[in-house]
Formats: sequence, structure tokens, C-alpha cells
Amino acid sequence: MEGTKDQVYQQEEQGMHKSKKNNIPPFKGILLVIVLFAGIFIFRNLQNKSISGPNLNPSETSKSTEENSIEVQNPSGGANSGNSDLGVLTVMITASNYQFNPSTFTVSPGQEVNLIIKDDNGTHALVFDNLDIGTGQLMSGNEEALNFTAPKTPGRYTFHCPVDGHQGLGMVGTMIVQ
Repeated sequence: MEGTKDQVYQQEEQGMHKSKKNNIPPFKGILLVIVLFAGIFIFRNLQNKSISGPNLNPSETSKSTEENSIEVQNPSGGANSGNSDLGVLTVMITASNYQFNPSTFTVSPGQEVNLIIKDDNGTHALVFDNLDIGTGQLMSGNEEALNFTAPKTPGRYTFHCPVDGHQGLGMVGTMIVQ
């Protein structure tokens, strides 16, 4: 009967070794879940961000792309003469995830502009770099309208979000006057 006990003991020992090899220790399982969630979080945040290299300045990151710019035609259909006869141009810009959408829009010199900034996510603002035009800080879900006359001098007028380093993260845009 002793031979039988030894066999049973050996089988139990082998079974214990097998179960130890197949079980993942709790701390490794928790670490795996944390790494998985961190990867998903990083991927989702990078999906909507514009990534720029360290040597790019904001004017290079705000170049117009077809999907992120808007060019508005003269509402009367005639040639742009650069006066207030053009009517008021309304442009809606959404601020979220460290970007403006659209990030570029085109107006005529001297045209009246109604720029509506809607904050979709977080705290943002919109301030033109060389013009005395800008919003206060907006919270998610709020919007503010800026009513102004476009400069009479054609050119590119940049704007950015002045909130806590958002400009450095690519939250910049351009108003093209032409």
C-alpha cells in the first residue's frame, strides 16, 4: 500500500506544479491591465492630435490642409473689393484636443467677421497674435462670438490658444486676408 501512497503523493506534487505554472500571479495580472489601459489612453489621445517635431515653429504647424481649412467666397458673388459692402462673414471654429477646426480660414480685406468659437473639450481660448482680438477662457460646451473688421492689409494673421502651453502643443491657426 506504501507504493500506492507514494504514487498518489507524486501525482499530487505533479498536479501542484502544473497548476502553479498555469496561474498568473495577481500582481502580474494587475500590471498587465494597467499597461493595457495606459496604451489605450495614449493611443486615443494621440489619434486627434497634430504631432510636430521640436524644430517646427507655430507658423509651420498651421499650414492649411484641405480638411482643416475653410475658404469663404464673397456672398454677393462679385469680386472682393476690400470694403464693408461684402457683408458679414460668419465662421464657426471648434476648439478641442489641442486644435482648432478649421485651423485656417480666408476673408477679404476690410470685411466684417463674426467669428464664433465653440469649446468642445476642456478649457480653451482664441487670441490673435498681432491683433487686439481674442476671447476669454471658455469651458467645455461654451461658445463666444468675436465681431471685428478684418485687416485691410492682405496677409496671414496667426491665432493661438493661450491656455497653459496649448500653443506649444499645436493649438494654432491662421486667418488669411486676401
